[in-house]
Amino acid sequence: MSEVALTRALEALVMPLGLALAGGALALLLAAAGRRRAAATLGTLTLLVLYAASIPATGQWLARLNEAGIAPLPPDGPLPAADAIVVLGAGRYADAPEYGGDTASRLALERLRYAARLHRRTGLPVLVTGGAPLPGEDVPEAVFLARVLREDFGVREVHAEAAARTTWENARNTARWLKARGWRRILLVTHAQHMRRALASYAGTGIEAIPAPTRFSTPDAMARGPFRWLPSAAALEGVTRHLHELLGRLWYRLRHGVAGGR
Repeated sequence: MSEVALTRALEALVMPLGLALAGGALALLLAAAGRRRAAATLGTLTLLVLYAASIPATGQWLARLNEAGIAPLPPDGPLPAADAIVVLGAGRYADAPEYGGDTASRLALERLRYAARLHRRTGLPVLVTGGAPLPGEDVPEAVFLARVLREDFGVREVHAEAAARTTWENARNTARWLKARGWRRILLVTHAQHMRRALASYAGTGIEAIPAPTRFSTPDAMARGPFRWLPSAAALEGVTRHLHELLGRLWYRLRHGVAGGR
């Protein structure tokens, strides 16, 4: 098993759904062993954890932690001077039958759409980055991300860095690519919740990364008022993604000695 696959498997065990399944299984074992009070206590705690992880209110609180200090670029008017736009990969829609193979995931499309908008406003070249980190992924992510930018968004100058498996490698690999061309200043496109870890990954590379965040965690009508306390699958997904970022920043601090952004 690759390092990336092992990391993702271990992460799944400590995310809310994994914890809930483990807690429920342990509660059943305790009940079978006759320890009914302990089983009831653990079962109740498990349900509370699952509920907390499944409501918009929790995701909104985590969003404030992840997106603190991250501001959008102005939607109109002049943008900061830069040499290129760099887009970090965000996964694939695997074996898409209507496209004849792997293509960009929903999350990746959100980043590509914003990068294309910035390209139209600036005329800057776009560099996409992403490899094939998991078993069975034969086509590097950057290959089909570049294709989507060209064919679906009409971006003329697109380059691909196709070896990176993680955010850290995205930054390090693109930094080498950029410096080889004399480019030192970039507009960095990724999700707002991911930006702090992305910026930290560029620390010490000699590249000035200007945040160009997209898809801020703004609540819709079903995540406001009393609806903030109603559980949903969408809220659970959002909480899981925010926890992934918090764990990622902690891991980068421990492994690479970077603070995780602003």
